[in-house]
Amino acid sequence: MCHGIDGRWQTFIARNLYPKAPPMTDADTQQLTDGELFYIISNGVRFTGMPAWGGEDSPESTWGLVAFIRRLPKLS
Repeated sequence: MCHGIDGRWQTFIARNLYPKAPPMTDADTQQLTDGELFYIISNGVRFTGMPAWGGEDSPESTWGLVAFIRRLPKLS
């Protein structure tokens, strides 16, 4: 909903957040380590629109999401 189906954040919600939701395909996001992505997904980011999802999904599902984020720049 926030980052869009392709991770490029062209959604109504993402465009209206402050600070804006970062595109998952950008170099800044892709340069984060897998552990950093896992932590952000699990714990959220204070004072932003990024909620903590750690209580919603299993660690295995979160690692799967990290792997998906890594592949987003290569998807057409």
